[in-house]
Amino acid sequence: MLINRSNKEKTEKNCSIGIILAAGLSTRFPGNKMLQTVKEYPLINRVLSCALESELDKVLLVLGHMKEEIQSIVPSHLNLEILDNPNYEEGMTTSIKTGVIRAKELEADIIMIMPGDILLTDHEVINKGINTLEKTEKAITIASYHGRKGHPIFFKKEMISELLEISEETEGMRAVVRQDPTRVHTYECGSESILYDIDTAQDLKNLNLD
Repeated sequence: MLINRSNKEKTEKNCSIGIILAAGLSTRFPGNKMLQTVKEYPLINRVLSCALESELDKVLLVLGHMKEEIQSIVPSHLNLEILDNPNYEEGMTTSIKTGVIRAKELEADIIMIMPGDILLTDHEVINKGINTLEKTEKAITIASYHGRKGHPIFFKKEMISELLEISEETEGMRAVVRQDPTRVHTYECGSESILYDIDTAQDLKNLNLD
């Protein structure tokens, strides 16, 4: 499913880095949801496919719980880098910070953050987010569908310091987004998939995707 685009043209002058979060314990799901097959493909590979087919310059996959099992099903790709979060049991914020630290090292101008269980089906959603953030003066851009915010979320590099200060106690990335609504822009992506994530087996049944 993943397409090798080693000769992908760089169409944007800014460096855009995507962070996919897949380190969690999946405590509400029977087994690790990242390994769950959804329409013939493991859930994590569906998300990675969209990210790697997009205009992102690099994709960072953050792993923790069952990292060996997940890594074994993820095809190698020149634009994919796998990061290990040894502190994954402390919450999603540790995975976000693991990714942001590496994105900062790579001198990212734009950082996309997206959970690995989002049912994104169209890489153009990511492309539109990158292009939208480049054109707006606001520091944060969020995908939306008919006015409902979802994922992915994009940040300009000026937000890196705040992202590195998040904690589970203060609602993590949500706190950064909510702190100042005037710096947040939403874009209509036309894809309802950005609203749905998989937390439980019932979620799959409700969406008729299993």
